[in-house]
Amino acid sequence: MDYSQCHCAVSERAAYEEAVWLFQFCLIGEEEDVRDMARAIEKVSENLALLAQQDPSLAGVKAMGRAQRARVERAKNY
Repeated sequence: MDYSQCHCAVSERAAYEEAVWLFQFCLIGEEEDVRDMARAIEKVSENLALLAQQDPSLAGVKAMGRAQRARVERAKNY
């Protein structure tokens, strides 16, 4: 099967636009480290309206979803 031609709109939206992705190593620190990450996610969630008003170009590729970022990186000609 050619998976490059397979699209799952609901799953892709959930994964790349609505989820928070953390690497496994982020969760193997002390309990307070994990709480810090949870507080950071909560802080972003509470300030979504303010963040939405900002210029997205300031964040560059970091503002993109995971799928969009991969497409931009593949398009670069190093």
